[in-house]
Amino acid sequence: MPQRTKSYEGLVFRSALSALDRRAPWPKDAWYRCEIALYTKDRRIPDTDNVCKAILDGCQGALWANDKRVSAPHPTLVEVCSPEPRAVVTVTVVEPPTGWVKAPKRRKGGV
Repeated sequence: MPQRTKSYEGLVFRSALSALDRRAPWPKDAWYRCEIALYTKDRRIPDTDNVCKAILDGCQGALWANDKRVSAPHPTLVEVCSPEPRAVVTVTVVEPPTGWVKAPKRRKGGV
């Protein structure tokens, strides 16, 4: 992983932790919907897939145990040449997909 990506994911992780309301419990084992609004610093359009992946990976451990429980993130390019480049992430807890069954825990050392 490139150092720049690793640094960005660390920034996302710290930002996610600081955004949590410590008075209310946050379920790390739920299902989530994630909306991402991007404000870029110049006219170059970022690869939104890579930005979304870095944000989802950065939130892992802070907001959720595994990003496979995040329904398709919806990136939106809101503003180019913004005086304040940023990503605004909105996470909502949602119902699990229809027909989803929690897999039984595996026993160590065997079947």
